[in-house]
Amino acid sequence: IYICEGSTNSYKLPCQANESNRAVPNHTDTNHVHKMSVVEATKFELSPRALGFNCRTASLFPDWDPFVKLTEAAKAGEKYGVKICGTTFEDVITVFKVDLITPAGDPVLDPVDGGDGTGLVPDGANEFTFSSADVGILSLPIKAKVTPSGIASLIASQCRMEVSAIDSSTLVWVETNPGGIPTASGDYLLATVRFVGLPEENAAFGNKKAAVCDADGCKLDEKDYEVFFPKEAKNHPGVAAGVIDTPNWYYYWAGTAVPGYDHTSRMYSYGGPNARTYAEYNGDVDNPHFTFYDGASGASQYESAGLTIDKKGIDNMALTVKHEKTHHWGVAIKWKQPDGEWANMEDTDLPERDWIPDQVEEAHAYLGLNPGTPSSFTPPFWLGNDQEFWCEWKARNAVGDASQDWANPGKQSKNTY
Repeated sequence: IYICEGSTNSYKLPCQANESNRAVPNHTDTNHVHKMSVVEATKFELSPRALGFNCRTASLFPDWDPFVKLTEAAKAGEKYGVKICGTTFEDVITVFKVDLITPAGDPVLDPVDGGDGTGLVPDGANEFTFSSADVGILSLPIKAKVTPSGIASLIASQCRMEVSAIDSSTLVWVETNPGGIPTASGDYLLATVRFVGLPEENAAFGNKKAAVCDADGCKLDEKDYEVFFPKEAKNHPGVAAGVIDTPNWYYYWAGTAVPGYDHTSRMYSYGGPNARTYAEYNGDVDNPHFTFYDGASGASQYESAGLTIDKKGIDNMALTVKHEKTHHWGVAIKWKQPDGEWANMEDTDLPERDWIPDQVEEAHAYLGLNPGTPSSFTPPFWLGNDQEFWCEWKARNAVGDASQDWANPGKQSKNTY
């Protein structure tokens, strides 16, 4: 019998009697009542049927079911013998434990990158990322060590691996591990599960759990791991703002991860690579539209015109969104609306207007703004005129929600960005 560490369940003794192997001596004495006892009685108690049974019944063996029950928590590596009518059967009961090796550790404080789960995955890996294939696949290779040595193959069929679901991604155990049943390799239990297709929602990524259980569903060990999407790949399942061919960051950061950015309003679109700019506002006050390019998910790191900006990834996207929306709601709308904040102000910049009112520039002269010119700084602000400076200054503190950034690389992955 193999029982897991900490168990207090009842277990049937594997005693069978036949002509070649009799567990009950003196079987011809049909009136003799045989008694069983456990070598370490302080740790076990015997069921009533194990304490006494008739040899005639035992010789037929249709329903003999002696049980032992642990009276205190078992410890791995301990073995217990059983005496039947004075005959000792050693090592009838072996106590084992199972420790997860992969995943393991703390994915937040001590992340270990397991890639997409294929190839050489280091022991202790606790971060896994969907592949960049058209249909992304995440493989989770689960590995557990069995103590004491030499029994992994004997208990493998009694164990099951379990993992958290990833909503709308299809969970499939590989052929050699049907239903999560592991195979044994030396002192290890191994099983691989695959998640096919990236999920529809960003919230489906993040913290998950893997566990190894016994045949009764009791968890022998459980560990955390985290799931990410490949940031630049274009294999998400959604049609983002009517555009299918969009990168994962553009799709998954919409909603609540980046404030003010969504797909439902249809005000945003993806424009691909653009070496000149991160984003563009169409200038239409009545029907605003914003186009984001690959640089929006990259980095803004500079010092210019007294501004110091250091933004990467989701924070840079938040900066870009707020910057572009400031062109609309923070500038254009203020001029156009009859009762707008700037409706009765003047902009006398020459040779061309920057559309920042003289009064506003005067009030913010401490920033270096000058109402007499559209470009107040020497050297000029690197993004453009004073309106570009104004929008960037207004957006300077914008950040994404790092707790919702499941991009790899990103704010929560080992490969931080």
